[in-house]
Amino acid sequence: MMKKISCKKFFSAIGKGLQWFFGLFGYGHKWRLAKVLWTIFAVSATTCIAVHTFLLVLGVAHSLVFDYHYEQRQIRKGGRYVSDAIGYATDFNRDHGFIFDKRTGRKLLKGIEWIALPRGNDSLVCYSDGKLRGYFNANDGKVVIKPKYRHAWVFSNGVAAVEEDGYIRFIDATGKVVLDKGMIYDSRRLGYVFNNGYLVAASKENGKYGLIDRSGNWALPPEYKSIVASEDEEFWCMSKGDSSAVFDKYLNEVITCLHGKIDFDEQAITATMADHIIREYDLNGNLVNDFCIAYVRPLIYKTDEYYCDEVVVQDEIDANGEEYLRCARLRYYVAGDDYRGLMTAEGHIVTMPIYKDIEAIGPDTYLCHLGGGNQVVVNGNGEKVR
Repeated sequence: MMKKISCKKFFSAIGKGLQWFFGLFGYGHKWRLAKVLWTIFAVSATTCIAVHTFLLVLGVAHSLVFDYHYEQRQIRKGGRYVSDAIGYATDFNRDHGFIFDKRTGRKLLKGIEWIALPRGNDSLVCYSDGKLRGYFNANDGKVVIKPKYRHAWVFSNGVAAVEEDGYIRFIDATGKVVLDKGMIYDSRRLGYVFNNGYLVAASKENGKYGLIDRSGNWALPPEYKSIVASEDEEFWCMSKGDSSAVFDKYLNEVITCLHGKIDFDEQAITATMADHIIREYDLNGNLVNDFCIAYVRPLIYKTDEYYCDEVVVQDEIDANGEEYLRCARLRYYVAGDDYRGLMTAEGHIVTMPIYKDIEAIGPDTYLCHLGGGNQVVVNGNGEKVR
């Protein structure tokens, strides 16, 4: 059994230990050398402590002053945009942030780790205090919903998704739950956000994706492997694996099922087909170009024969003499997924884009890489040379 030690005995033992330690430097002895050694030690220790304390205070003061000026520069510049009246700024290390009034520079809410702005006309900003998430008003900086959620998403279409007890629920701007369909939180999903009144949701029965409306009803049946909204939220891309289709924001079908991948830009819809051909459609789903390519490049091969009108660049001189680089007859073009094919200088296609890479090994002979370490040699007609 451990023996109990009183406080008096404990501090008495510590005092004796210190007395013994300082005794090594002459403390407590009568002779003069002991006093000299003790004085030197005491002065040195005091000086060292004073210097370290001064440097510590100086470092803290410098850090505070530096952070203050860094924050003030951000405030003068308006910080990150939250609204016309509110800005967001961080300290120098970007560990903590705060929102402030752009007109007065006054800090309104501190201790913010990050913020996420709402979409559309919604005004509540999602923010984290480092542990939990809540919402504040973008127009005046006042906290509307205090941080209490482990996971929460931005407001869109008047609602925001929050995670409670492993389930996804949707709240309105007062924090009231307005939609609860028992959706289980999936950490692999990037977000639960309504776009134009619809939300991508997975079915409990088959695990596939569809779209639900604000009432929680299926607006589009759950029969797709993935559903992605375009960046401007004007279109939906639905994938069933190897095939894809495009719907507009009202769920009208724009492009029927295609065996390829879909990409959007401001003026066109691009489909990369299974055979790596790129097709371009207008925003109404009409086919504009049935064979698009990314770019064209010449093919260069080495030779030791010198022809002034065909030499591209003189290469290194080796033991066998001079080497020169010359252009082959055909060019290579790049289509979808970075696959390549051969074409003439006049733009006529010689081979489809079926190769991962192409090298010229002669004036009209080409080494074509199929992938996986396999290669074939083709001639200027695109035929395999055996």
